[in-house]
Amino acid sequence: MDGTTLRKTRAAYHVGRSVRWARWIVLAATGVAALPVVPAMASPTAADPPGDVIFDVDAKAVLDWSVPRRFEDSWAAYNEAGSSYDRDFVNPSLWSLDLDGCSSSAVRRIEKYTFTVRQVGTSWQRTFDSSRCKFRLPRVLPAQGLYKATLTLHTDWGTADGVSAPTTRNVGIRDYLIVSMGDSLASGEGNPDVPGSYSYNLDFDWPPAHVVTNRAAHWKDRRCHRSAKSGPSLAAKAFEDADPKTSVTFVSVACSGARIDHLTSWSQDGAPAQVKAVAELLRPSADRARRTIDSLLLSAGINDLFVSSVIRRCAKNTNIGRHYEDCVTRTGIADAAETLPLKYLNLAGAIDHQLPGTKEVYINDYPIEVFEGGGCGLLGGTLGNKHVPGKGIDKVEESEMNIYGNRLNHHIESMARILGGPKFRWNFVDSLTREFLPHAYCDKPTWFTSLEESLATQGDERGAAHPNASGHVAFSSILRRAVVQDQAASPYRRLKVTIDAVKAKADSSGGDYKVAATLWKFQSDHQGVERRFSTPRNGEWTAIPPDKGTLFLDIFRAPSSPRHAVELRMGFNRILPLHHSLSDAYGAGFHEIKHPTGALSVRYTVVVETPSPSSPVVG
Repeated sequence: MDGTTLRKTRAAYHVGRSVRWARWIVLAATGVAALPVVPAMASPTAADPPGDVIFDVDAKAVLDWSVPRRFEDSWAAYNEAGSSYDRDFVNPSLWSLDLDGCSSSAVRRIEKYTFTVRQVGTSWQRTFDSSRCKFRLPRVLPAQGLYKATLTLHTDWGTADGVSAPTTRNVGIRDYLIVSMGDSLASGEGNPDVPGSYSYNLDFDWPPAHVVTNRAAHWKDRRCHRSAKSGPSLAAKAFEDADPKTSVTFVSVACSGARIDHLTSWSQDGAPAQVKAVAELLRPSADRARRTIDSLLLSAGINDLFVSSVIRRCAKNTNIGRHYEDCVTRTGIADAAETLPLKYLNLAGAIDHQLPGTKEVYINDYPIEVFEGGGCGLLGGTLGNKHVPGKGIDKVEESEMNIYGNRLNHHIESMARILGGPKFRWNFVDSLTREFLPHAYCDKPTWFTSLEESLATQGDERGAAHPNASGHVAFSSILRRAVVQDQAASPYRRLKVTIDAVKAKADSSGGDYKVAATLWKFQSDHQGVERRFSTPRNGEWTAIPPDKGTLFLDIFRAPSSPRHAVELRMGFNRILPLHHSLSDAYGAGFHEIKHPTGALSVRYTVVVETPSPSSPVVG
């Protein structure tokens, strides 16, 4: 051995001796055992110090973490035969974690990776040794929440053990429970998981009497025509894919043909009411608490208006003579529409009672103008090159359908507004009608499944006029824009808006100028809260009494659920807008605005307050 080698060997030996005890104390304090290997599920204890331990300054521990994906496993946890999910999967008592030390480096060979995970605020701790840099802790962690994860490297120094400085990362176990309830729009009707192939002889007397199955369509649930390619399912997957450090458990009980009562109280084809089915799935047991829903996605109401029957009647009747558009109203659609508000109230009550603690409820509208301009193909009275005059859905029938479709969407939006307070937490998802309008049934490209495609790919007519693959992708995008996870419970700021005075341009016609001030209280609010007053047309300021001119608004930080405001938006007679946001401190202070024509001027003051966390949300 030459002199240089001898000096290096002695130096390493003395370094090892000098740091051995101090290093052991540090390792014991952090719960990381250098030697020996700690068995899985066992917490280390400081016993006799180990042999020579060398602090390896060239070994750099780098730790990353993620959580295993749960979306795909959610579908695997569904038992189609029993129409139920595995409760232990949906509401687990133990959680998993993936640890990754593969970006670590060392001059000498890394022999071992020691991972320690400690739950913050409790005594729970586990240490694991692995020869591989990636390590999964399957169903080990006792709860969601905050943990500390530590990695120490062990390097090859011959008869001694090289040990790196430990590195520690904060770990947050967070799994979002997203539940989808409702009808065929939510289930994925018209867009099977795997399209089938069917042969049939088709004529104007559809559906065909005989259909030959060449290859059966595949559904996650055949009875409900439930598909993993539905808009809610695709949205849930997108939420999980967006962040490797959070996961999504997705549960869908949506079923084609469901009415609102099938969510609240009626069974459907032997399956319990949807709210009850989910409540049973999440109920507490001896070893775990009730699990609460993070986001509940609702699509319900269109089957209460018998729309499938309306489409069939209007496509098959003869569009000749007077009142043939009665194919829409003969189903009792007008009376049925008037029952919707009470049904939505009952649904909100069922969710509040049976699924307590549900954080946010999101209800979407429907793409109403499906047959813009009338139908085509069989739904337009055409088979191949043959067209039968007077058959199919024409513009008059389509217009009549839209009347009741718009009434349905109005009820949905209005009830979401009424139920948007802190008790029920409903959000209006806006707007499928607007997004789908350029892609109607007969447009190219269309976002709807045609009757002919439904027969050819799923062997029945049920998919007709439902979103196709492109339509469900668009639906999922609308949901992703609306749904906000971990919504703050308390507002960020509270605004007091006082309309101090208004002035109308002097006009020789005389009389008072009527002013309607509208405050929009949440995102995509199409109705707002109005205050009305008048001022003489004399070019002079008119003071507004505080009881008429004062409004309050809770502001939440963006992004926020649609039921919350993220900025101040007002309008006066729909001609003079007012807009303030975080960028201008929500307009704190005094302002004077004037319409370009001088027709109307307004003076107002905004007072911005920081509410206490316990302050109730202004309804």
